[in-house]
Amino acid sequence: MLRKDVDKVVIIAHGLGVLKCSLIIDRLVNDVPQDYLERIEVYTFGNVANHFGNQLVCAEGLNGPVDSAPERMLGHVEHYANQGDILARFGVLNAVDKGNAFLGPVFRIPQDGHFLNQHYLAQCLPLDGPGPGAFVSEQCAKIMNMAVIADDRQGASTGSSASAKMRDVIRVSGLSGTQVELISSIHLEEEKLKMKDFSRLWQYRDGRRPEFGDPRWRRFFAKGKMPT
Repeated sequence: MLRKDVDKVVIIAHGLGVLKCSLIIDRLVNDVPQDYLERIEVYTFGNVANHFGNQLVCAEGLNGPVDSAPERMLGHVEHYANQGDILARFGVLNAVDKGNAFLGPVFRIPQDGHFLNQHYLAQCLPLDGPGPGAFVSEQCAKIMNMAVIADDRQGASTGSSASAKMRDVIRVSGLSGTQVELISSIHLEEEKLKMKDFSRLWQYRDGRRPEFGDPRWRRFFAKGKMPT
């Protein structure tokens, strides 16, 4: 990460590994300059940690005003949690519902299972066939094509027996008040907001290299409309 020829470090953490990842991030924040921390992207699955930090960057010093859309030290963070994943229910979902510090959007997926490949990656990024020449099938990506609604309610149920109307909806926690208002207003206008429109992970499919530091969901919230 400290090498000049490295412009991005992508961390994928799963289950108990997220605990280690969270502790490593806490240490890096204290030991590594901000310019290097901006290179880090973190994607967690079945997260059992009870917190995940990504400290604010004050644009004009400690005594000056903070930017209205404050930046975070890490380049990007996303959390994926199946509502029927018992470890995620004890970890990230329970933590978010209790109001613990959990930075980065939390995608609550209405399905069961904890295994990384079988229950997360194969569902979010399904391939169109076996072998090394396979590509991600957008038509089969049921999870990424699900509707998205903002859900920052504390104490929300995270069990696998979700109500019928929530079974085909991805609930996103960890958004700011402005983001919640915006996504809710767009949803009421019956715009087809899907998980793939908010997921930076989706932009990596089939070897793509998304623009660093400007995820689609950030551009959406900045402009107040869906990106093209």
